[in-house]
Amino acid sequence: ATWVATETGQWFSDAFLKALLPVYSLQQAVMQSDYFLDLFHKIGPYGELGSAPSIVGPKSKNNFPDYRNLTGICDDEKMMAKFGEIVDNINLINKLDGIIVDYRLAP
Repeated sequence: ATWVATETGQWFSDAFLKALLPVYSLQQAVMQSDYFLDLFHKIGPYGELGSAPSIVGPKSKNNFPDYRNLTGICDDEKMMAKFGEIVDNINLINKLDGIIVDYRLAP
């Protein structure tokens, strides 16, 4: 039983180590891609006129609007397709299909 636990623990450790570099690569790809550079300006500073409105979210405390409504900004079809393309390539190159099952694009 100890051997099985050790082998299983080693597999998870190796899988997490293998996953770290692609996640960093995804971060850098998103930060450097023209598809995503304008998100900061589209969302805008919190509370500023013309910025994405603040809302009360599912984990907001004391009814404080600490979330942003990004509808129409982060759900743009072309941007999501580009994000999906980057994710698919990273998973393919690093053989991560089945190991990392979801990435989120969160500003």
